[in-house]
Amino acid sequence: MARAMAEGKGFLGSIESSPTPPCERLAGVEISETTKPGVLIRIDSQRQILAISGDPVSRSLFADQLDAMTSAMATEAGGHRHIYYFPEHPYLLEGSAPLVLILPG
Repeated sequence: MARAMAEGKGFLGSIESSPTPPCERLAGVEISETTKPGVLIRIDSQRQILAISGDPVSRSLFADQLDAMTSAMATEAGGHRHIYYFPEHPYLLEGSAPLVLILPG
């Protein structure tokens, strides 16, 4: 996902597994490029996808953070990370949906 994020385009389909805890399954993640500074994360409920858009610099920051988070979580039992907007966030735009990253184990 981090590579697609840095490239600025792509669709990543869902992985077939049982969500834990049980939740609604997304069909995938769609990444697109914009010229507006910042990254916007939203849920497209009609298409059941997580839509992430942003400019190249902001997407690169997000990709680097995803890499760092997943590397750290790989050494933790039950590790997870939260990503959410707050004022003065270095790349997320206001209105972005909050995310919780969990590595299947």
